[in-house]
Amino acid sequence: MKRTRMLVPLVALSVLVPSVLLAQDNPLIGTWKHKVDAAQTKYTRTLTYEAHGNGIKLSAEGTNEDGTHFAYTYTANFDGKDYPVSGTGTPGGADTIALKSIDRNTTDVTWKKAGKVLLTGQYVVSKDGKVVTGTGKTTDANGKEVSGTFVWEKQ
Repeated sequence: MKRTRMLVPLVALSVLVPSVLLAQDNPLIGTWKHKVDAAQTKYTRTLTYEAHGNGIKLSAEGTNEDGTHFAYTYTANFDGKDYPVSGTGTPGGADTIALKSIDRNTTDVTWKKAGKVLLTGQYVVSKDGKVVTGTGKTTDANGKEVSGTFVWEKQ
């Protein structure tokens, strides 16, 4: 009986500890500020990533080019499944996000609204861990594909 009591916590730890360490080892963990030339743009963006179980929690906040404020958050695993996004100003008004880890520094991202894909992209953390480059593709109201790139610096 004593042996069973000791074995259960050890098995639980052996399953939980590696997944927590993997999430904490993710180079996205930390606070990132959007790298912009203040003279050329009016918007600001700050992303804060925290380890959360087998995934990550994001808190995003800033000001759009038109001066409107946004603040949204999500918690998601890197399994390609949809997770809810809450708050205001999500890309395209998205209500879910799906993340898929490609490698230690690369994550595929899919934003959806009501199950429809709005935007696909990828976050790539530089080898030195100081810069994240985000690329994305979407379709505008005229059906034309639009793409963009954002760069964030670790704070």
